[in-house]
Amino acid sequence: MFSTNKYTAGLVRKTAIIATTLGMVGALTMYVFGNQAAELSWIALAGNIILLTMLCFILCCPNYKHNAFILIFSISFAILFMAIFSGGVYSRMSVLIPILPIMMCLLLQKRQAIVLTAILVTTCLSMTIFRDSIPNFSNLEVGEQELFVKTLWLVMAQILALFFALAFVDINSKLTIKLEASGTSEMQGKLIDKSAIFKYAELSLLKIANSGHSDRLITFMLVESNTSAEQQTLFSNEAILKHIGKAIQRLSKSETDLIGELTEHRLLVCLHHSRSNQASDRANQIIDTIRRKAPIPDLTVNIGYISVDHKVSVDFSSLLSITEIALNKAKEQGVNTFVDYAKIKK
Repeated sequence: MFSTNKYTAGLVRKTAIIATTLGMVGALTMYVFGNQAAELSWIALAGNIILLTMLCFILCCPNYKHNAFILIFSISFAILFMAIFSGGVYSRMSVLIPILPIMMCLLLQKRQAIVLTAILVTTCLSMTIFRDSIPNFSNLEVGEQELFVKTLWLVMAQILALFFALAFVDINSKLTIKLEASGTSEMQGKLIDKSAIFKYAELSLLKIANSGHSDRLITFMLVESNTSAEQQTLFSNEAILKHIGKAIQRLSKSETDLIGELTEHRLLVCLHHSRSNQASDRANQIIDTIRRKAPIPDLTVNIGYISVDHKVSVDFSSLLSITEIALNKAKEQGVNTFVDYAKIKK
């Protein structure tokens, strides 16, 4: 359920290092300057052992698919463990709890972040309800009359942090893709170069992998021109690809769809859509449009593609190799044909 893809592995590793370092510095500072009970120092030490164990595991197994959940669980458990035994909602550690929903939204999927935040809120309420049964090793003076207010503030802070983080992740995802698209598609009618389309494809995979929406799909489509010797004498490869690219652009219904030039005979098309059959419809439309409207007589193409959702577990280079397999299958079937890699597997 909780999975980490290659795109978030680096962020998980850096966050683990920072969290462990801050935890150790905080525990040392509390021990030297905090004038706390000895039991509380032992609790802080236990919390840091949890963080240190988590860090060692993530550094030793950087590509383990559940590292994001291990990170969030370890940090949450360490903070809650120290807060519970140092005054509950009165604890200085409780101010860190609202940060946790933000981390969850950045590293986990939307539904997972909501579930874990609900567990956090329930734990905070339990700290107040069962406060008389929980040992308190803090020497802080607290007022009972503020208990309800502090509990309410902590719960509201977590909920607000969750909604803020969800909104930020969603808006950032949409704006980044739109800015990438607008920044690369308005190139005076030219096709996007290979490095730009690769960067955009990697970004799109990152966004869809972290979206958690099963109704969002991205299709990588290779379109290869079949040019005869006569056509090559009349038109350059650049002109032929440009005509094919314009035909594809006319069919595009989304500002996040992008077309890039891979080789002198091949284009890469990135399509964002929600229905599984949209990719095959688009491939059919591309072939039909090129056949009927391209200014180059008898121009034919072959198309291979693959569609993925948020469960994608491989990187873009692997997907590109898979798409090339589909393209080669289409070429075996003759000109003006397209093949979906998913059907090859079947």
